[in-house]
Amino acid sequence: MEEDYKRILDRHRDKFRQAVNIERLSSSLLISHILSESDWQIIEAEIGSQRVDRLLDLLKTKGYDKFKRFCVILETTYPYMLNCMFLGMDPPKDLYSGSGRISKNKSKHSERDKEGNQGPKQGNVHRSVSMIEHDSCKDTTSLKTELRVIHRKYDSVVKKLKKMEQERAEELANVDDHAKDDGDSKAAGEEKERECELIKQKYEDAIKEV
Repeated sequence: MEEDYKRILDRHRDKFRQAVNIERLSSSLLISHILSESDWQIIEAEIGSQRVDRLLDLLKTKGYDKFKRFCVILETTYPYMLNCMFLGMDPPKDLYSGSGRISKNKSKHSERDKEGNQGPKQGNVHRSVSMIEHDSCKDTTSLKTELRVIHRKYDSVVKKLKKMEQERAEELANVDDHAKDDGDSKAAGEEKERECELIKQKYEDAIKEV
């Protein structure tokens, strides 16, 4: 493998020239000690694609371990170049060094446009949520008010029903005690019973509303 990686770099030299921007790799190459400061000065002395050629030439002198570190850097900067080297694939056309910069600029502008467009939309969303919460609070308050009214009606009906039942019991007791007035008392009892049934019906209606 010691010599194989050198052949890989030579075989895909044109693809590196097309896709790789040296400045994008500079800090990673120096931090990982793949290149020294003097190596970087040699690369900077070149122009254009010749910088890429110089980088590849230097890598061929650094040994297989530093080539592996270089592959790790490519994984985070130019991952498609790993596909080129080991799978024989071509770099995406829109990522070539020339057009790639244009694509980046376009993407930056489009991202800024998206951010600008998202601002008002997000504001509208927040306003919509606030309106929904406000309507929900109004509905809850209205419902509580209706429930209080229903409970008051319910309590009133219950009181009337208890009073009517008590009066009915007293009337029936009087009917038993005064058998001689049976006719009149019976009619009065029936009237009270009808009233009691009416109250019961109101009571049942109130229960259904609750």
